[in-house]
Amino acid sequence: MKTDWADIERMGATARANGNSLTDNPFLSDAKEPASTIADWEARRDTWILGWTLEDAFRRQRLSNPISGASTEPRKPY
Repeated sequence: MKTDWADIERMGATARANGNSLTDNPFLSDAKEPASTIADWEARRDTWILGWTLEDAFRRQRLSNPISGASTEPRKPY
């Protein structure tokens, strides 16, 4: 079975958007698929965490500057 990593990442982001915590990660529990290897299960867990973390960072940025979501730091010249 092919793993759709984007779907797992999206699951994590959606969980964060819905107010779930990192501990709500369904991949923190023991592998429920008998064919999964530990490495595969850990990759799924980490991908879900990545989605959750990216959504969390986005939301924190929006809270720090709710009007535009942009940083209030002055831009540095290139």
